[in-house]
Amino acid sequence: MTSRYEKTLEKALLIHMQTLLGMAVVAFAAEIVFYFVLTAQGTMESEPSRYFLKYVALPTGLNGICVLTAWLTYRSNGTNLKQKEYTVSLLAVAEAFIIAIVHATFPSVYLLFAFMIIVTVFYGDKLLTTIIFFAALIGRCLSAIYCIDQSVSFCADELADLLLAVIILCGIYVLSLTIIRLENEKREMMVRSIEEWGRMKETAQKDPMTKLYNVRALEDFQKKVQEKKLGRLPTFFAMWDIDGFKEINDTYGHLEGDAVLRFLGERCLEPACGMLCFRYGGDEFSAFLFDDKWEDGQKRLKLLQEQLRQYTISSTGEKLLLSISIGATPYTSDVELSELIARADKALYQVKKKDKGSIRFIQY
Repeated sequence: MTSRYEKTLEKALLIHMQTLLGMAVVAFAAEIVFYFVLTAQGTMESEPSRYFLKYVALPTGLNGICVLTAWLTYRSNGTNLKQKEYTVSLLAVAEAFIIAIVHATFPSVYLLFAFMIIVTVFYGDKLLTTIIFFAALIGRCLSAIYCIDQSVSFCADELADLLLAVIILCGIYVLSLTIIRLENEKREMMVRSIEEWGRMKETAQKDPMTKLYNVRALEDFQKKVQEKKLGRLPTFFAMWDIDGFKEINDTYGHLEGDAVLRFLGERCLEPACGMLCFRYGGDEFSAFLFDDKWEDGQKRLKLLQEQLRQYTISSTGEKLLLSISIGATPYTSDVELSELIARADKALYQVKKKDKGSIRFIQY
């Protein structure tokens, strides 16, 4: 979830960068168009060289510096994502200020600052939005007072326009914070839902007594193998059950039988086990082995048998010589799970019939 969210922020940052570049290009093009319009109307008051220096070269050069700085920050490997967001956002306000200080004669120029506040909503950072709001507010006030266009004087009308702009910027700031709060709440709810779903799914695939995966998880694992979603494939499949488990329940009670199952589950979960184990049902278990040679896999299964022989009844300290009979078969991903179970179960049946507590391997 975090990775996906960061990718979304990176996309927002790229859009922000494109906005900076687009605004600089549009401002440059607009100045050229204004020049020809004013000339055609005969209202051009400045000399061409003065106009181009004051309204084209100067703002375009400063905007270019902002865009270049933002681009270098955006491409920097030593700058983290949050630092890039803050830098690009502040440079966007600087670009809006440059345009505004040249064109403060247009009351609607405050919309540039409003837009820079709104863009920060993409990042979901209240602090960033607050910083940009105050930067935009200061920039709008300074651009109105120190406009380089001498035909603009800071009079009562200009003050009224400025006060209106301040009120609108404050409203946009409050609206932006509200949107950020709601979006953050939605994201948190989504994250909690995903986490709860993950826990529910894990619970549904875990046997509560042994803490091992259950039959549903066994089926899902086989499905992932067949869909080639796993890097390393198993090499063997085994099934086993506890010899004389019914007698254990009859002699020592079902509570002790449950303790035996938990003990077996704990041994299967130990790192030394080296197998992916499942509780198939009752006292039956299955496992995927990943050893290259059957001899190595057989050693793992024998180790499990040895560990079970160490079981003692907690209430009396009496040693209960547990044994498990194991049937195993080679694993191939193109064989259906039901067929694998049938093969391993056949080997297990032969063990139970002739030599309980041993291991039988059937090669197909």
